[in-house]
Amino acid sequence: MGQFVGEGPRRLLIVEADAELGETLATFFCERGYDVTRAATGLQAIELFRARPAGWDFLLTDYDMPGLNGSDLITWCRIWNIALKRAVLLTGGGDVRLKNREFVSDLGLVILRKPASLIELERVMA
Repeated sequence: MGQFVGEGPRRLLIVEADAELGETLATFFCERGYDVTRAATGLQAIELFRARPAGWDFLLTDYDMPGLNGSDLITWCRIWNIALKRAVLLTGGGDVRLKNREFVSDLGLVILRKPASLIELERVMA
């Protein structure tokens, strides 16, 4: 949507099955100058990444989603060399099981427990 002076666009893919939460997050980040795209599932996100492998700088994904969880989506991004400045994984549950933990440092992964404040989300995206 917008751009910050002196910076390129901040392209964010939000993957959230809860439509209301996804809309809240999209509105929040759009108001802060991010160019936001939404997907409701990990499988939809993969289709977007396949269509535009260099289309996003940031990924904000829920952990618990139907079909493909957020951890598997992040692992998929790393295996397919999707270049992200930051990946944020939101989880409302207990233990987050990340496959291939050696990949996560390359993605600048941050794991946040729900409920995470919008201010906290904004801070970790910086």
